[in-house]
Amino acid sequence: MPSIIARRALNLAREHGVRGHEAWILRLLGDLHAGLDSPNDEEAEVHYSRALSRADEIDMRPLAAHCRQGLGWLHNRMGRADEAHAEHAVAAGIYQEMGMAIRFSGAGVP
Repeated sequence: MPSIIARRALNLAREHGVRGHEAWILRLLGDLHAGLDSPNDEEAEVHYSRALSRADEIDMRPLAAHCRQGLGWLHNRMGRADEAHAEHAVAAGIYQEMGMAIRFSGAGVP
């Protein structure tokens, strides 16, 4: 049910050209797919990547860092340790540049 509501919100954001909301909703969809009882890692990765792309386009750096953090956790769970480390390193750098204190754990989802 939450993903149905999020998809409706995504459609509305796109219809009205609200790109910032679109980016946040895409990240939410990534979180939802990553955190399901039966996670869909591929779908989560697609949503995180799209959210990251949109966030980068409109310079939403905190959101870009959150997306990279989500991708890092996801890649770790998928056994892609090198990619996970790279995403976490970039996210940590963005957070540090903005003066945001974020604590990373090695597992789980956002």
